[in-house]
Amino acid sequence: MQTLVVQVGNARGIQIPQNILSQCGILDAVNIEVENNQIIISPFSSAPREGWGQKFQEMREAGDDQFILPENVESEMADWTW
Repeated sequence: MQTLVVQVGNARGIQIPQNILSQCGILDAVNIEVENNQIIISPFSSAPREGWGQKFQEMREAGDDQFILPENVESEMADWTW
């Protein structure tokens, strides 16, 4: 489907047909992100940790799940002021 990008105040916007919004489960708020020069619009989710499990799995598979703190962090924190 082709649609026009139109001026909306100081921004630009597009109109998305209601049937497409319904198919995607979009009610009144969306998440917008850019990946590989593509705009991805998805339903807003208020679940703050949604998708974390998948991201952690991807990190583990990429070998990017190592501790960033030293193993002896307790001894290094002994003289910290809280």
